[in-house]
Amino acid sequence: MTRLNDDEQMNMFGCLLIDLDEDIKHFCQGMYSLDGFTISVLSDVQYQLSTQQYEKARQYINIAKYIIKQMKGK
Repeated sequence: MTRLNDDEQMNMFGCLLIDLDEDIKHFCQGMYSLDGFTISVLSDVQYQLSTQQYEKARQYINIAKYIIKQMKGK
């Protein structure tokens, strides 16, 4: 992934990648896997779509794609 500045990261993910990477690390230190985290994020997408929060749903989809990309590297 090309390096994104902070504004681009906020637009794309709704958070900074450094924070997302920390969330991934924290989530996976428990009993969950990256698969489980991805499923959780996709559940959030479903909820956002049901409440017509399309921008947030788009960001969550980008987060899920980012996590999947991280899984390929492990």
